[in-house]
Amino acid sequence: MIDITTPHGARLALAALDREAVAAEGFARFVKLAWPIVEPTRRLEWNWHLDQFCLHAECCSPPWRDPPEPGEDRGAWAKPLIKDLVVNVPPGTTKSMIWSVLWPAWVWTFRPEARFITVAFTPVLATGLAEKMYDLVTSTWYSDRWRAMPRGRQGVTEFHTAARGWRYTTSIGGAITGQHADFLIIDDPVKPSDADASAAETGAAVKKAVEWLGSSAASRAFDKANFVNVLVMQRITEFDPSEEMLKRPGVIHLNIPALYEPARAYSTPYGKDPRTRDGEPLGTTTNTTKENFDALAARMGGWTSPTAEAQLQQRPSPKGGLMFKDENFGKFEILAHPLIKSFNVISVDANFKKSDESSDIGIVRVGSNMPKLRVYATYSERGGFTRTLELIEEELRSGGRTNAILIEDKANGSALIEILRKKFSNVVALIPLESKEARAQAANVYYEAHSVEHCLQMRGGMGLAQFERFLSVFPRGLKKDVVDALAQALLYLTSKDIEAWKRAVNAWDSHDRHALGGLGFDDLYSIG
Repeated sequence: MIDITTPHGARLALAALDREAVAAEGFARFVKLAWPIVEPTRRLEWNWHLDQFCLHAECCSPPWRDPPEPGEDRGAWAKPLIKDLVVNVPPGTTKSMIWSVLWPAWVWTFRPEARFITVAFTPVLATGLAEKMYDLVTSTWYSDRWRAMPRGRQGVTEFHTAARGWRYTTSIGGAITGQHADFLIIDDPVKPSDADASAAETGAAVKKAVEWLGSSAASRAFDKANFVNVLVMQRITEFDPSEEMLKRPGVIHLNIPALYEPARAYSTPYGKDPRTRDGEPLGTTTNTTKENFDALAARMGGWTSPTAEAQLQQRPSPKGGLMFKDENFGKFEILAHPLIKSFNVISVDANFKKSDESSDIGIVRVGSNMPKLRVYATYSERGGFTRTLELIEEELRSGGRTNAILIEDKANGSALIEILRKKFSNVVALIPLESKEARAQAANVYYEAHSVEHCLQMRGGMGLAQFERFLSVFPRGLKKDVVDALAQALLYLTSKDIEAWKRAVNAWDSHDRHALGGLGFDDLYSIG
Protein backbone atom coordinates (compact mmCIF):
# COMPACT_ATOMS: atom_id res chain seq x y z
CA MET A 1 0.00 0.00 0.00
CA ILE A 2 1.34 3.42 -0.98
CA ASP A 3 1.63 5.98 1.80
CA ILE A 4 0.54 9.16 0.01
CA THR A 5 1.46 11.30 3.03
CA THR A 6 5.16 11.05 2.14
CA PRO A 7 6.70 12.84 -0.87
CA HIS A 8 7.84 9.52 -2.32
CA GLY A 9 4.46 7.92 -1.76
CA ALA A 10 2.62 10.86 -3.30
CA ARG A 11 4.87 10.66 -6.34
CA LEU A 12 4.21 6.93 -6.76
CA ALA A 13 0.46 7.46 -6.32
CA LEU A 14 0.47 10.15 -9.03
CA ALA A 15 2.46 7.82 -11.28
CA ALA A 16 -0.13 5.08 -10.78
CA LEU A 17 -2.94 7.48 -11.68
CA ASP A 18 -1.10 8.53 -14.84
CA ARG A 19 -0.56 4.89 -15.84
CA GLU A 20 -4.25 4.18 -15.41
CA ALA A 21 -5.21 7.28 -17.40
CA VAL A 22 -2.93 6.40 -20.30
CA ALA A 23 -4.10 2.78 -20.30
CA ALA A 24 -7.73 3.92 -20.38
CA GLU A 25 -7.51 6.93 -22.72
CA GLY A 26 -4.63 6.02 -25.01
CA PHE A 27 -1.93 7.92 -26.85
CA ALA A 28 -3.56 11.37 -26.66
CA ARG A 29 -3.47 11.26 -22.84
CA PHE A 30 0.19 10.20 -22.95
CA VAL A 31 1.04 13.15 -25.20
CA LYS A 32 -0.61 15.62 -22.82
CA LEU A 33 1.11 14.15 -19.76
CA ALA A 34 4.56 13.82 -21.34
CA TRP A 35 4.57 17.22 -23.06
CA PRO A 36 6.04 19.23 -20.12
CA ILE A 37 8.93 16.75 -20.01
CA VAL A 38 9.92 17.15 -23.68
CA GLU A 39 8.90 20.82 -24.06
CA PRO A 40 9.14 22.45 -20.60
CA THR A 41 9.08 26.00 -21.98
CA ARG A 42 6.37 25.64 -24.65
CA ARG A 43 2.71 25.18 -23.87
CA LEU A 44 0.87 22.43 -25.72
CA GLU A 45 -2.03 23.89 -27.70
CA TRP A 46 -4.39 21.09 -28.60
CA ASN A 47 -6.14 21.04 -31.97
CA TRP A 48 -8.32 18.43 -33.68
CA HIS A 49 -5.49 17.30 -35.99
CA LEU A 50 -3.54 16.06 -32.94
CA ASP A 51 -6.49 13.82 -32.08
CA GLN A 52 -6.28 12.47 -35.63
CA PHE A 53 -2.54 11.90 -35.29
CA CYS A 54 -3.05 9.99 -32.04
CA LEU A 55 -5.98 7.93 -33.31
CA HIS A 56 -4.12 6.80 -36.43
CA ALA A 57 -0.95 6.12 -34.42
CA GLU A 58 -2.98 3.77 -32.22
CA CYS A 59 -4.18 1.99 -35.37
CA CYS A 60 -0.53 1.48 -36.36
CA SER A 61 0.32 0.02 -32.93
CA PRO A 62 -2.82 -1.32 -31.18
CA PRO A 63 -2.13 -1.40 -27.42
CA TRP A 64 -3.73 -4.78 -26.82
CA ARG A 65 -2.96 -8.44 -27.34
CA ASP A 66 -4.89 -10.98 -29.36
CA PRO A 67 -6.38 -13.94 -27.44
CA PRO A 68 -3.65 -16.51 -26.71
CA GLU A 69 -3.28 -19.58 -28.88
CA PRO A 70 -3.39 -23.01 -27.19
CA GLY A 71 -0.28 -23.45 -25.11
CA GLU A 72 0.53 -19.71 -24.97
CA ASP A 73 0.57 -17.76 -21.72
CA ARG A 74 -0.65 -14.64 -23.48
CA GLY A 75 -1.48 -13.69 -27.03
CA ALA A 76 0.77 -11.88 -29.49
CA TRP A 77 0.42 -8.17 -29.93
CA ALA A 78 -2.56 -7.27 -32.09
CA LYS A 79 -1.79 -6.89 -35.78
CA PRO A 80 -1.61 -3.29 -36.97
CA LEU A 81 -4.83 -1.93 -38.44
CA ILE A 82 -2.68 0.43 -40.53
CA LYS A 83 0.60 -0.80 -42.03
CA ASP A 84 1.31 2.07 -44.43
CA LEU A 85 0.43 5.62 -43.38
CA VAL A 86 1.21 8.91 -45.13
CA VAL A 87 0.67 12.11 -43.14
CA ASN A 88 0.87 15.36 -45.14
CA VAL A 89 0.51 18.43 -42.96
CA PRO A 90 1.76 22.07 -42.96
CA PRO A 91 4.86 23.14 -41.01
CA GLY A 92 4.58 24.06 -37.34
CA THR A 93 1.87 21.53 -36.51
CA THR A 94 3.81 19.40 -33.94
CA LYS A 95 4.18 16.49 -36.36
CA SER A 96 7.80 15.61 -35.50
CA MET A 97 7.22 15.71 -31.76
CA ILE A 98 4.18 13.48 -32.02
CA TRP A 99 5.48 10.92 -34.51
CA SER A 100 9.25 10.78 -33.95
CA VAL A 101 9.46 11.40 -30.20
CA LEU A 102 6.23 10.69 -28.32
CA TRP A 103 4.75 7.84 -30.33
CA PRO A 104 7.70 5.41 -29.89
CA ALA A 105 7.92 6.36 -26.20
CA TRP A 106 4.22 5.59 -25.77
CA VAL A 107 4.53 2.24 -27.56
CA TRP A 108 7.28 1.28 -25.10
CA THR A 109 4.88 1.82 -22.18
CA PHE A 110 3.07 -1.39 -23.14
CA ARG A 111 5.39 -3.01 -25.69
CA PRO A 112 8.96 -2.32 -24.51
CA GLU A 113 10.43 -4.88 -26.93
CA ALA A 114 9.32 -2.85 -29.97
CA ARG A 115 12.06 -1.82 -32.42
CA PHE A 116 12.02 1.46 -34.32
CA ILE A 117 14.04 2.86 -37.21
CA THR A 118 13.61 6.62 -37.50
CA VAL A 119 14.73 8.68 -40.50
CA ALA A 120 14.99 12.41 -41.28
CA PHE A 121 16.59 14.43 -44.07
CA THR A 122 19.76 15.39 -42.18
CA PRO A 123 21.77 13.84 -39.32
CA VAL A 124 21.30 17.04 -37.28
CA LEU A 125 17.50 16.83 -37.38
CA ALA A 126 17.46 13.07 -36.84
CA THR A 127 19.83 13.30 -33.88
CA GLY A 128 17.92 16.18 -32.29
CA LEU A 129 14.68 14.18 -32.28
CA ALA A 130 16.49 11.13 -30.92
CA GLU A 131 17.92 13.24 -28.06
CA LYS A 132 14.44 14.41 -27.09
CA MET A 133 13.10 10.89 -26.94
CA TYR A 134 16.13 9.63 -25.01
CA ASP A 135 15.72 12.40 -22.46
CA LEU A 136 12.04 11.49 -22.08
CA VAL A 137 12.42 7.74 -21.60
CA THR A 138 15.33 8.16 -19.18
CA SER A 139 13.55 10.83 -17.13
CA THR A 140 12.37 10.22 -13.57
CA TRP A 141 8.82 10.96 -14.70
CA TYR A 142 8.87 8.12 -17.28
CA SER A 143 10.80 5.72 -15.02
CA ASP A 144 8.27 6.14 -12.20
CA ARG A 145 5.40 5.19 -14.48
CA TRP A 146 6.84 2.60 -16.82
CA ARG A 147 9.93 0.53 -17.41
CA ALA A 148 13.11 2.50 -16.73
CA MET A 149 15.53 2.86 -19.62
CA PRO A 150 19.11 1.69 -19.10
CA ARG A 151 21.61 4.51 -19.17
CA GLY A 152 23.96 2.77 -21.57
CA ARG A 153 23.61 3.48 -25.29
CA GLN A 154 25.60 3.34 -28.51
CA GLY A 155 25.58 7.08 -29.00
CA VAL A 156 22.37 8.98 -29.43
CA THR A 157 21.62 7.21 -32.72
CA GLU A 158 20.85 3.93 -30.95
CA PHE A 159 19.48 3.15 -27.49
CA HIS A 160 17.71 0.16 -25.96
CA THR A 161 15.08 -0.90 -23.45
CA ALA A 162 15.58 -3.54 -20.80
CA ALA A 163 13.26 -5.76 -22.88
CA ARG A 164 15.62 -5.55 -25.90
CA GLY A 165 13.57 -3.02 -27.78
CA TRP A 166 15.50 -0.24 -29.46
CA ARG A 167 15.37 2.94 -31.47
CA TYR A 168 17.89 3.36 -34.31
CA THR A 169 18.26 6.77 -35.91
CA THR A 170 19.64 7.61 -39.34
CA SER A 171 19.26 10.15 -42.13
CA ILE A 172 18.54 9.88 -45.85
CA GLY A 173 21.50 8.11 -47.42
CA GLY A 174 22.80 6.98 -44.03
CA ALA A 175 23.85 3.50 -42.93
CA ILE A 176 21.04 1.10 -42.08
CA THR A 177 22.59 -2.28 -42.89
CA GLY A 178 21.76 -5.07 -40.47
CA GLN A 179 18.89 -3.32 -38.72
CA HIS A 180 15.48 -4.99 -38.83
CA ALA A 181 12.59 -3.34 -37.04
CA ASP A 182 8.87 -3.42 -36.31
CA PHE A 183 8.32 0.25 -37.21
CA LEU A 184 9.87 2.63 -39.73
CA ILE A 185 9.21 6.34 -39.10
CA ILE A 186 10.22 8.67 -41.94
CA ASP A 187 9.95 12.29 -40.81
CA ASP A 188 10.62 14.95 -43.47
CA PRO A 189 12.85 12.88 -45.80
CA VAL A 190 13.33 15.92 -48.06
CA LYS A 191 14.36 19.31 -46.72
CA PRO A 192 11.41 21.70 -47.21
CA SER A 193 13.72 24.46 -48.45
CA ASP A 194 14.72 22.19 -51.35
CA ALA A 195 11.41 23.17 -52.94
CA ASP A 196 12.76 26.70 -53.25
CA ALA A 197 16.00 25.57 -54.89
CA SER A 198 16.51 25.22 -58.60
CA ALA A 199 14.59 22.52 -60.38
CA ALA A 200 17.75 20.45 -60.81
CA GLU A 201 18.63 20.67 -57.11
CA THR A 202 15.08 19.81 -56.07
CA GLY A 203 14.98 16.89 -58.47
CA ALA A 204 18.28 15.51 -57.21
CA ALA A 205 17.25 15.78 -53.53
CA VAL A 206 13.85 14.19 -54.12
CA LYS A 207 15.29 11.42 -56.28
CA LYS A 208 17.91 10.60 -53.65
CA ALA A 209 15.24 10.30 -50.95
CA VAL A 210 12.88 8.23 -53.10
CA GLU A 211 15.62 5.82 -54.20
CA TRP A 212 17.06 5.42 -50.70
CA LEU A 213 13.64 4.75 -49.18
CA GLY A 214 12.86 2.32 -51.97
CA SER A 215 16.10 0.37 -51.57
CA SER A 216 17.85 0.68 -48.20
CA ALA A 217 14.75 1.27 -46.07
CA ALA A 218 12.37 -1.06 -47.91
CA SER A 219 14.01 -4.27 -46.65
CA ARG A 220 14.20 -3.37 -42.97
CA ALA A 221 11.16 -5.38 -41.80
CA PHE A 222 11.63 -7.91 -38.99
CA ASP A 223 8.15 -9.34 -39.62
CA LYS A 224 7.03 -8.32 -43.10
CA ALA A 225 3.39 -9.22 -42.46
CA ASN A 226 3.17 -6.74 -39.56
CA PHE A 227 5.80 -4.15 -40.45
CA VAL A 228 4.54 -0.56 -40.14
CA ASN A 229 5.72 2.32 -42.35
CA VAL A 230 4.82 5.88 -41.38
CA LEU A 231 5.83 8.80 -43.61
CA VAL A 232 5.24 12.30 -42.25
CA MET A 233 6.07 15.35 -44.37
CA GLN A 234 4.83 18.49 -46.05
CA ARG A 235 4.60 18.03 -49.80
CA ILE A 236 7.52 19.20 -51.96
CA THR A 237 6.87 18.11 -55.53
CA GLU A 238 4.50 15.84 -57.43
CA PHE A 239 7.16 13.13 -57.37
CA ASP A 240 8.33 13.24 -53.76
CA PRO A 241 8.38 10.26 -51.33
CA SER A 242 4.71 10.81 -50.44
CA GLU A 243 3.70 10.23 -54.03
CA GLU A 244 5.74 7.03 -54.19
CA MET A 245 4.30 5.65 -50.96
CA LEU A 246 0.74 6.56 -51.95
CA LYS A 247 1.04 4.06 -54.82
CA ARG A 248 1.04 1.18 -52.33
CA PRO A 249 -2.21 -0.79 -52.08
CA GLY A 250 -4.07 -0.16 -48.84
CA VAL A 251 -2.09 2.93 -47.81
CA ILE A 252 -3.92 5.32 -45.48
CA HIS A 253 -3.53 9.02 -46.26
CA LEU A 254 -4.00 11.87 -43.79
CA ASN A 255 -3.97 14.84 -46.16
CA ILE A 256 -4.37 17.93 -43.99
CA PRO A 257 -4.14 21.30 -45.81
CA ALA A 258 -3.80 24.59 -43.98
CA LEU A 259 -7.06 25.83 -45.49
CA TYR A 260 -9.92 23.40 -45.99
CA GLU A 261 -10.89 22.31 -49.50
CA PRO A 262 -14.10 20.22 -49.54
CA ALA A 263 -13.20 18.43 -52.78
CA ARG A 264 -9.90 17.19 -51.31
CA ALA A 265 -11.04 16.42 -47.75
CA TYR A 266 -9.55 13.20 -46.44
CA SER A 267 -11.61 10.39 -44.97
CA THR A 268 -10.10 7.16 -43.65
CA PRO A 269 -11.74 4.18 -41.94
CA TYR A 270 -10.61 5.71 -38.65
CA GLY A 271 -11.29 9.44 -38.99
CA LYS A 272 -11.90 12.39 -41.26
CA ASP A 273 -11.32 16.12 -41.56
CA PRO A 274 -14.02 17.68 -39.37
CA ARG A 275 -14.02 21.04 -41.16
CA THR A 276 -16.99 21.96 -43.32
CA ARG A 277 -16.41 25.48 -44.65
CA ASP A 278 -14.33 26.10 -47.78
CA GLY A 279 -11.17 28.00 -46.78
CA GLU A 280 -11.56 27.19 -43.08
CA PRO A 281 -8.15 27.23 -41.37
CA LEU A 282 -6.66 24.22 -39.61
CA GLY A 283 -7.62 25.57 -36.18
CA THR A 284 -7.62 28.44 -33.71
CA THR A 285 -4.35 27.70 -31.91
CA THR A 286 -1.31 29.93 -32.46
CA ASN A 287 0.17 27.93 -35.34
CA THR A 288 -3.09 26.91 -37.03
CA THR A 289 -4.89 30.21 -37.60
CA LYS A 290 -5.52 31.86 -40.95
CA GLU A 291 -3.28 34.77 -39.87
CA ASN A 292 -0.36 32.43 -39.18
CA PHE A 293 -0.73 30.69 -42.51
CA ASP A 294 -1.11 34.01 -44.35
CA ALA A 295 2.26 35.07 -42.92
CA LEU A 296 3.86 31.77 -43.98
CA ALA A 297 2.35 32.02 -47.45
CA ALA A 298 3.68 35.58 -47.85
CA ARG A 299 7.22 34.36 -47.14
CA MET A 300 6.71 31.64 -49.75
CA GLY A 301 5.64 34.08 -52.44
CA GLY A 302 1.90 34.20 -51.78
CA TRP A 303 -0.88 31.63 -51.66
CA THR A 304 -0.71 31.02 -55.41
CA SER A 305 3.04 30.25 -55.37
CA PRO A 306 4.07 26.64 -56.00
CA THR A 307 5.80 26.49 -52.60
CA ALA A 308 2.71 27.55 -50.65
CA GLU A 309 0.50 25.27 -52.73
CA ALA A 310 2.73 22.30 -51.89
CA GLN A 311 3.80 22.95 -48.29
CA LEU A 312 0.65 24.60 -46.94
CA GLN A 313 -2.11 23.11 -49.08
CA GLN A 314 -0.39 19.75 -49.69
CA ARG A 315 -1.02 20.22 -53.40
CA PRO A 316 2.30 19.69 -55.20
CA SER A 317 0.50 20.04 -58.51
CA PRO A 318 -0.78 23.61 -58.13
CA LYS A 319 -4.44 24.20 -58.71
CA GLY A 320 -4.90 24.95 -62.38
CA GLY A 321 -1.27 24.19 -63.21
CA LEU A 322 1.93 26.22 -63.15
CA MET A 323 2.98 27.25 -66.66
CA PHE A 324 0.53 25.07 -68.57
CA LYS A 325 -2.99 25.65 -67.24
CA ASP A 326 -5.52 22.83 -67.00
CA GLU A 327 -8.24 25.07 -68.39
CA ASN A 328 -6.33 25.29 -71.68
CA PHE A 329 -6.12 21.53 -72.25
CA GLY A 330 -8.39 20.81 -75.19
CA LYS A 331 -9.58 17.26 -75.91
CA PHE A 332 -10.52 15.34 -79.04
CA GLU A 333 -11.75 11.90 -80.07
CA ILE A 334 -9.48 9.86 -82.32
CA LEU A 335 -12.37 8.93 -84.61
CA ALA A 336 -13.18 12.59 -85.20
CA HIS A 337 -9.58 13.50 -86.04
CA PRO A 338 -7.61 10.44 -87.17
CA LEU A 339 -3.87 10.87 -87.38
CA ILE A 340 -3.77 10.03 -91.07
CA LYS A 341 -5.63 13.24 -91.89
CA SER A 342 -2.99 15.47 -90.34
CA PHE A 343 0.58 16.42 -91.04
CA ASN A 344 2.32 14.79 -88.07
CA VAL A 345 5.72 14.48 -86.47
CA ILE A 346 7.38 12.35 -83.83
CA SER A 347 9.46 14.51 -81.48
CA VAL A 348 12.20 12.96 -79.33
CA ASP A 349 14.01 14.28 -76.27
CA ALA A 350 16.88 11.81 -76.23
CA ASN A 351 18.30 11.41 -72.77
CA PHE A 352 19.86 8.15 -71.70
CA LYS A 353 22.71 9.21 -69.44
CA LYS A 354 22.53 7.28 -66.19
CA SER A 355 24.01 10.27 -64.37
CA ASP A 356 21.13 12.57 -65.26
CA GLU A 357 18.83 12.62 -62.26
CA SER A 358 15.96 14.67 -63.65
CA SER A 359 15.29 13.43 -67.17
CA ASP A 360 14.26 10.32 -69.09
CA ILE A 361 13.52 9.51 -72.72
CA GLY A 362 10.63 11.67 -73.90
CA ILE A 363 8.68 11.02 -77.11
CA VAL A 364 5.48 12.60 -78.41
CA ARG A 365 3.55 12.45 -81.66
CA VAL A 366 1.78 15.66 -82.64
CA GLY A 367 -0.39 16.25 -85.67
CA SER A 368 -1.13 19.61 -87.30
CA ASN A 369 -4.34 20.47 -89.04
CA MET A 370 -4.15 24.23 -88.65
CA PRO A 371 -5.26 26.01 -86.65
CA LYS A 372 -5.35 22.97 -84.35
CA LEU A 373 -2.35 21.04 -83.04
CA ARG A 374 -3.23 17.61 -81.66
CA VAL A 375 -1.22 15.32 -79.37
CA TYR A 376 -1.73 11.64 -80.22
CA ALA A 377 0.92 9.74 -78.28
CA THR A 378 3.28 10.32 -75.34
CA TYR A 379 6.12 8.23 -73.90
CA SER A 380 8.41 8.86 -70.95
CA GLU A 381 10.67 6.28 -69.39
CA ARG A 382 14.24 5.63 -68.33
CA GLY A 383 16.33 3.58 -70.72
CA GLY A 384 19.46 3.43 -72.80
CA PHE A 385 20.22 3.98 -76.45
CA THR A 386 18.63 0.70 -77.54
CA ARG A 387 15.40 1.40 -75.67
CA THR A 388 15.17 4.83 -77.26
CA LEU A 389 15.34 3.27 -80.72
CA GLU A 390 12.74 0.68 -79.71
CA LEU A 391 10.28 3.34 -78.55
CA ILE A 392 10.68 5.37 -81.74
CA GLU A 393 10.12 2.30 -83.92
CA GLU A 394 7.17 1.23 -81.75
CA GLU A 395 5.47 4.58 -82.34
CA LEU A 396 6.29 4.49 -86.05
CA ARG A 397 4.54 1.12 -86.32
CA SER A 398 1.57 2.18 -84.18
CA GLY A 399 0.89 5.54 -85.76
CA GLY A 400 1.45 4.85 -89.43
CA ARG A 401 2.85 7.43 -91.84
CA THR A 402 5.07 9.96 -90.14
CA ASN A 403 6.09 13.16 -91.88
CA ALA A 404 9.15 13.87 -89.76
CA ILE A 405 11.13 12.58 -86.80
CA LEU A 406 12.47 15.54 -84.81
CA ILE A 407 15.59 15.10 -82.66
CA GLU A 408 17.84 17.62 -80.94
CA ASP A 409 21.26 17.58 -82.60
CA LYS A 410 23.31 17.67 -79.44
CA ALA A 411 24.71 15.26 -76.85
CA ASN A 412 22.90 11.90 -77.10
CA GLY A 413 20.71 13.14 -79.92
CA SER A 414 23.56 13.33 -82.42
CA ALA A 415 24.29 9.60 -82.19
CA LEU A 416 20.60 8.84 -82.44
CA ILE A 417 20.26 10.96 -85.59
CA GLU A 418 23.17 9.15 -87.23
CA ILE A 419 21.68 5.71 -86.59
CA LEU A 420 18.11 6.63 -87.52
CA ARG A 421 19.14 8.26 -90.81
CA LYS A 422 20.47 4.88 -91.94
CA LYS A 423 16.93 3.51 -91.65
CA PHE A 424 14.59 6.47 -92.20
CA SER A 425 14.76 9.36 -94.65
CA ASN A 426 12.65 11.79 -92.63
CA VAL A 427 14.89 12.47 -89.63
CA VAL A 428 15.17 16.19 -88.91
CA ALA A 429 18.03 17.46 -86.74
CA LEU A 430 17.19 20.53 -84.67
CA ILE A 431 19.47 22.89 -82.79
CA PRO A 432 17.76 24.23 -79.62
CA LEU A 433 18.59 27.87 -78.99
CA GLU A 434 16.92 28.36 -75.60
CA SER A 435 16.51 26.53 -72.30
CA LYS A 436 13.81 23.91 -71.76
CA GLU A 437 11.79 26.42 -69.77
CA ALA A 438 12.07 29.08 -72.49
CA ARG A 439 10.99 26.63 -75.18
CA ALA A 440 8.07 25.48 -73.07
CA GLN A 441 7.01 29.07 -72.45
CA ALA A 442 7.01 29.72 -76.18
CA ALA A 443 5.00 26.55 -76.84
CA ASN A 444 2.52 27.48 -74.11
CA VAL A 445 1.35 30.38 -76.29
CA TYR A 446 -0.53 27.82 -78.39
CA TYR A 447 -2.20 26.41 -75.28
CA GLU A 448 -3.23 29.90 -74.22
CA ALA A 449 -4.73 30.39 -77.67
CA HIS A 450 -6.69 27.12 -77.18
CA SER A 451 -5.01 25.68 -80.27
CA VAL A 452 -3.71 22.45 -78.68
CA GLU A 453 -5.84 19.38 -78.05
CA HIS A 454 -5.04 16.06 -76.36
CA CYS A 455 -6.35 12.74 -77.63
CA LEU A 456 -8.78 11.07 -75.25
CA GLN A 457 -7.42 7.74 -76.48
CA MET A 458 -3.78 8.74 -75.94
CA ARG A 459 -1.27 6.10 -77.02
CA GLY A 460 2.06 5.41 -75.39
CA GLY A 461 3.23 4.46 -71.95
CA MET A 462 1.93 7.53 -70.11
CA GLY A 463 -1.74 7.90 -70.94
CA LEU A 464 -3.72 11.13 -70.97
CA ALA A 465 -4.05 11.69 -67.21
CA GLN A 466 -0.35 11.29 -66.45
CA PHE A 467 0.69 13.36 -69.44
CA GLU A 468 -1.49 16.27 -68.32
CA ARG A 469 -0.13 15.90 -64.81
CA PHE A 470 3.41 16.30 -66.13
CA LEU A 471 2.32 19.44 -67.96
CA SER A 472 0.64 20.86 -64.86
CA VAL A 473 3.72 20.61 -62.65
CA PHE A 474 6.28 21.76 -65.24
CA PRO A 475 8.92 23.05 -64.59
CA ARG A 476 8.85 21.64 -61.04
CA GLY A 477 8.43 18.00 -61.95
CA LEU A 478 11.31 15.57 -61.99
CA LYS A 479 10.63 14.52 -65.59
CA LYS A 480 10.77 17.34 -68.11
CA ASP A 481 11.61 15.17 -71.09
CA VAL A 482 8.12 14.71 -72.46
CA VAL A 483 7.35 18.42 -72.08
CA ASP A 484 10.51 19.34 -73.95
CA ALA A 485 9.63 16.90 -76.73
CA LEU A 486 6.16 18.44 -76.90
CA ALA A 487 7.51 21.99 -77.07
CA GLN A 488 9.93 20.95 -79.81
CA ALA A 489 7.06 19.54 -81.86
CA LEU A 490 4.72 22.50 -81.39
CA LEU A 491 7.38 25.08 -82.24
CA TYR A 492 8.52 23.12 -85.28
CA LEU A 493 5.02 22.62 -86.66
CA THR A 494 4.09 26.26 -86.23
CA SER A 495 7.27 27.45 -87.94
CA LYS A 496 6.56 25.58 -91.19
CA ASP A 497 4.22 26.07 -94.13
CA ILE A 498 2.23 22.95 -93.31
CA GLU A 499 -0.17 23.43 -96.22
CA ALA A 500 2.75 23.23 -98.63
CA TRP A 501 3.90 20.05 -96.96
CA LYS A 502 0.43 18.55 -97.16
CA ARG A 503 0.10 19.36 -100.87
CA ALA A 504 3.44 17.71 -101.50
CA VAL A 505 2.56 14.61 -99.51
CA ASN A 506 -0.84 14.31 -101.22
CA ALA A 507 0.87 14.65 -104.59
CA TRP A 508 3.33 11.90 -103.71
CA ASP A 509 0.45 9.67 -102.57
CA SER A 510 -1.22 10.10 -105.98
CA HIS A 511 2.11 9.45 -107.73
CA ASP A 512 1.92 12.90 -109.37
CA ARG A 513 5.65 13.48 -109.67
CA HIS A 514 5.00 16.51 -111.92
CA ALA A 515 3.12 18.23 -109.11
CA LEU A 516 6.16 17.62 -106.93
CA GLY A 517 8.33 19.40 -109.43
CA GLY A 518 10.56 16.34 -109.72
CA LEU A 519 11.23 16.11 -106.00
CA GLY A 520 12.00 12.74 -104.47
CA PHE A 521 10.45 11.60 -101.18
CA ASP A 522 13.59 12.58 -99.26
CA ASP A 523 13.16 16.15 -100.47
CA LEU A 524 9.70 16.50 -98.88
CA TYR A 525 11.36 17.25 -95.56
CA SER A 526 13.05 20.41 -96.76
CA ILE A 527 9.84 22.06 -98.02
CA GLY A 528 8.66 25.06 -96.04
